[in-house]
Amino acid sequence: MAQPKISVVIPAFNEEKYLPSCLQALANQTYPRDKFEIIVVDNNSTDRTSKIAATVRAKVVTEKKQGHVFALNAGMQKAQGEIIAVTDADTKVSKNWLETIDKIFDDQSIVGITGSIKLETQSIFLSLFLQKLYHLFLQFNFLCNKPHFAGPNMALRRSAFKILKQVDTRYEISGDVEIGMRLRKVGKVLFVKQLLVVASPRRFKKDGKGFFKDMFKYTLAYIYAIWLIKPPKDKLMPVR
Repeated sequence: MAQPKISVVIPAFNEEKYLPSCLQALANQTYPRDKFEIIVVDNNSTDRTSKIAATVRAKVVTEKKQGHVFALNAGMQKAQGEIIAVTDADTKVSKNWLETIDKIFDDQSIVGITGSIKLETQSIFLSLFLQKLYHLFLQFNFLCNKPHFAGPNMALRRSAFKILKQVDTRYEISGDVEIGMRLRKVGKVLFVKQLLVVASPRRFKKDGKGFFKDMFKYTLAYIYAIWLIKPPKDKLMPVR
């Protein structure tokens, strides 16, 4: 079976610090380079984000409306591949990430997948504990037919995205989660723990008060998107 073309969408706002590592991980893929395109969505960056993306022949898309969900939608709309994969600029995908995605989508009944996330903390034990906890969280949601898709590590068929038409930009937090919830009505969706990425923990503030405030925000957004099935009332700051 011929390998499909994959579009990798990366929303980005002032990511000159993290983007090079993200792009290097994609350059190291076991999947043929001529079989995937990289789309970096510049969401009003004032640094070298676009120039860095151009050095690896990435397609740079500009989205003027500020917010991750708007950048995500813009990138997915521009995707030309049969499969659309999504990750974040502060994330490093595993070497066989695209190859694993390709093999999973050999099953024509599958329309969307999400995978595992490992936080790049200073403690190996903490990273493994959080990864296992996240596995259990995702498995619980999929068992309940409430698929929780993770923005740094997800993929879907472009044909399925055409049915959805667009990312629901009312979900300024959990736009990725909302995609998974709608995809379950289109076809089979899976959590694949072997599909691994390593993400920066920067979105969680280092001080205790800030950390719990952020966790409360994400928990509330999760309840709204998964269980109430309506847009969360909060939104993400441009620098996550």
